[in-house]
Amino acid sequence: MLEPRIHTAPEIRDRAIVLRWVLRDIKSDRAKLSPISPEDLRALIELDLVETRGDGIVLTTRGASAVS
Repeated sequence: MLEPRIHTAPEIRDRAIVLRWVLRDIKSDRAKLSPISPEDLRALIELDLVETRGDGIVLTTRGASAVS
């Protein structure tokens, strides 16, 4: 999501950290226990990291690479 050596504003880094944790929750099937905010879901879909299938949310290939 962000290269570790890129200098970014703290708000951007914090947002990237939140989105990475959401990706981990999706990967571990914890999204039902910890609901995903609509804003986070929209951002991850726009970044092509997740997609919705039926009633579920799954990682795309890019999303799986981002959390591995």
